[in-house]
Amino acid sequence: LIFDENGCRIVDLAIEVPRQHILGTATQYNGLYRLNRRDHWAMAVQDVPDLWHRRLGHLRRGSMKLLQDGQGTGIPSDAITKTDCVTCLKGKQ
Repeated sequence: LIFDENGCRIVDLAIEVPRQHILGTATQYNGLYRLNRRDHWAMAVQDVPDLWHRRLGHLRRGSMKLLQDGQGTGIPSDAITKTDCVTCLKGKQ
């Protein structure tokens, strides 16, 4: 939650700061914060590379590249993640 003079923003902190996804907003009314229902509640936003990485069981980049280069079908050209997966990094500790 990020509070400012305009109210409150609900953000996904798993996404890096420059690209933080706002999940919702709230405005203050009589000392309470009321959620704005017209926000992006029904939107499912996720980077394509991250989505494919998770769908394929946190597959490593080299294997994703093989799938993308013709070893598999239906893998989009932008399916290889360029950032490190926090879950994969924690699993290697």
